[in-house]
Amino acid sequence: MAVNQKTSTRFISRDSNKESFKEINKDANNPLTNNSLKQSNFDLEEETILPFKEAVNHLSAVKSRIASDAAELLAAQIGEDFSEVEHRYSKNSTRAGTNQCEKVGERISDRPLIGINTDFHNTSKTVSSHARLNTGYFDCVVKAGGMPIIIPPLNDEGMLKHYVDQLDGMIFTGGLDIDPRRSGQMGHPALQPMAERREYNDRLLMRMILDRRLPILAIGLGMQQLNVMLGGTLFMHLPLDCPKAMPHFDPTGAPHRHIVHLEGNSKIEEIYGDEEIRVNSRHHQAVSTVGKGMRITARCPDGIAEAIESIDPNWFCIGVQWHPEAETATALDMQIFECFLQSAVRSSKRLQIAA
Repeated sequence: MAVNQKTSTRFISRDSNKESFKEINKDANNPLTNNSLKQSNFDLEEETILPFKEAVNHLSAVKSRIASDAAELLAAQIGEDFSEVEHRYSKNSTRAGTNQCEKVGERISDRPLIGINTDFHNTSKTVSSHARLNTGYFDCVVKAGGMPIIIPPLNDEGMLKHYVDQLDGMIFTGGLDIDPRRSGQMGHPALQPMAERREYNDRLLMRMILDRRLPILAIGLGMQQLNVMLGGTLFMHLPLDCPKAMPHFDPTGAPHRHIVHLEGNSKIEEIYGDEEIRVNSRHHQAVSTVGKGMRITARCPDGIAEAIESIDPNWFCIGVQWHPEAETATALDMQIFECFLQSAVRSSKRLQIAA
């Protein structure tokens, strides 16, 4: 549309009245005066919005030229074919900025889906029943490149199956104690059994995960549950069952650490890259006899098992008694999440097809 020099440029809303349109220009030659004012709001809006559309098209063209120039410069620097670089550059430029968590070459949809079970607390005098999860679990999954899927204690096999069918790996979290009556063992006054709702839900969930042989990282209580599910047993209370054992927790609740020796030719040693590490510790139960298909791959100097893993070299199924997700963990502990996520990607049919 040819615009008279006297015409002032501005945008007009659909609700603007005729008086507002008159203010644009009172020149008789301006198409927006006199007879034009008798037209519908739609016609008037169409006339005034056209310069804006032209401006948008112009900006798009400029953006394309900038992208093309950048690609040509990059191609000259690295000696690649210009058309190949331009295609790759344009693709990344279009995708960049669609999500603040997304990196170039790493889409959210490409992240492995990692299930995380939650703790459960029954109603008390002061608090309603609720599920709970320490933030370290899902923070570490995200930092390592995964997408956490938090699974509440539903106790519904059908719904849990729907969750599990989506997953590429599973983290079993820490918590209170396993009820020894479930495995025919004697109790102890120091025991603090977890809520029955969580225990039942975790058994359903773990059985489904084991049947599918998904990658597993079991932490604290999760390691003990994994061992029991596979037929192993536990020391119910270390100070009683193993009186010569060194302290594995601080009764005051303060952070506690000790040395752990890693077995050679094991996944856990490959992950941490050393035969001896220092870990946080806050448990009073531990693996006694190891479950079927598992082996002990880390021990405290007193002989207490600190890590177990599958004897199948092609299956990432590791349990650790320490807490690599906790604030008291070391920077080295992040490696176990990274290796776990890498295994989830390799074993995921969904991600392999997408790749």
